[in-house]
Amino acid sequence: MKLEKTAKTFACEAYIEEHKITEGPPVLSQWYIAFNEISNVRCGLSSNPGDLSRIEGIMLKLENEKKRYQQMSRMDHVSHYNIQRDPNEMYKPHGGYYPPSHYSPHNDHHQMYMDPRKQIEMRNMGMHGRMRYEDQNFNRFDLDQKTISPKMFDQSPKMYDQSPKIYDRSPKIYEPPTKIYENSSEDKPFILREISTFKLSDKKILSSVLSKEHNILFNVFENKSIGSFNCSAMKNECIVETNGKQISSLKLKDTPDFIWIVASFDTNELMVIRYLIKEIKFEMAGYLRGHAENIICFDISDSIFSLDASGYLRKWNFKGICQKEEMLSGNLQKMYLFSENCLILSDTSRTYLYDFEMNMETTEISKGILLSLKKHDSFYILIFREKVAIYDKGLNKVKVLSVPSNSIKTACLVGFDIFVGSSHILWFETNGRLNKINVNENNEIVAAENISKYKLNHMIVLTDSGECKIFVKCFE
Repeated sequence: MKLEKTAKTFACEAYIEEHKITEGPPVLSQWYIAFNEISNVRCGLSSNPGDLSRIEGIMLKLENEKKRYQQMSRMDHVSHYNIQRDPNEMYKPHGGYYPPSHYSPHNDHHQMYMDPRKQIEMRNMGMHGRMRYEDQNFNRFDLDQKTISPKMFDQSPKMYDQSPKIYDRSPKIYEPPTKIYENSSEDKPFILREISTFKLSDKKILSSVLSKEHNILFNVFENKSIGSFNCSAMKNECIVETNGKQISSLKLKDTPDFIWIVASFDTNELMVIRYLIKEIKFEMAGYLRGHAENIICFDISDSIFSLDASGYLRKWNFKGICQKEEMLSGNLQKMYLFSENCLILSDTSRTYLYDFEMNMETTEISKGILLSLKKHDSFYILIFREKVAIYDKGLNKVKVLSVPSNSIKTACLVGFDIFVGSSHILWFETNGRLNKINVNENNEIVAAENISKYKLNHMIVLTDSGECKIFVKCFE
């Protein structure tokens, strides 16, 4: 027997005695029982502490035996032809069960392999406010129709006209004196031209988010309402009130026919709305409720992830069902989705990649307090107080722009040039030289967005007073 000593070691560790005809069960039955116990533990079907420690001891002993055999020179079908074999490759199982060595441990390995015992632990942890599973037939959304203002479904808001066919009712656009900012990029010289300025609203704007697929800018107003602005037609479309609550954060997910809008209010719930593209109106979907503490951050992709002040992270689907819950440690401030099961988390001192399925940190991305994160094509724009960093899809840093200010509000990428909004100044770097544009001396920039998908090399800059400017990057 080639691994006779290993088999004997296993038999000894698992308390399998030599078979005697008149005593005890057959040795094959004992081997089967031992392997069955190991399988139950390794697959997470058994969580008995005694079994866990005993089986782990057996496996550790066997692993030591494997290493001993790896160090022995022996004739096999590889060494027979004088081919060198890596000792770590000698006992690897089939490639379908073991990640290739060239795979990145913080990406492929964690996505392909997870500890099944973790899933069992999640289902049996008995937390307060335990998650709801899809097979439990819970209500999709915790809707309270009494709390929804009738104005939420008002198709004729007072502030804006909703007719998509009447262009005369759009904000009045006037052409300012032509302003040209001459610069030369490291790759190709260009000039930044301001082509139009207009007043989007008389209400104070707190924040804005752009739907890149449909080129619609959603603005959060101080009077507890949301408005939509079509950046292609340059016109306001619709506005809706938010039940007397002030929105603190807004996230979007584009679909062909409508846009998912998820909003938080510095409370323990999230509001979910659909914006219908053809009908040009907001439609209430419901609320996500279940957190015991206030929600401090959330993000949206194919699922909705929300994190509260106590460290509980919940994963929701768009039917309003909580699919998973996890307890995170640390003083977390921000959370963004990186992939299906990986999150970018930021605390008071650093930003790192976290594997949600494995419940572990995988890679540190950067030092410093992360203010916000935006996605642009295959790049990630990480915005800090004093700098903006561009990372590729593998989280490799490719470009950084630092500005003499610690009050950066927003940033965008046009081509491969970074534009940073800080206070009332728009910063950008060309040919190693830092440039700035005074957008509005009396008001702060709340949004700078790339609208190049519909208007090539165009950028929209919005201030909190409602003044909006359109810039275009022109090449010489």
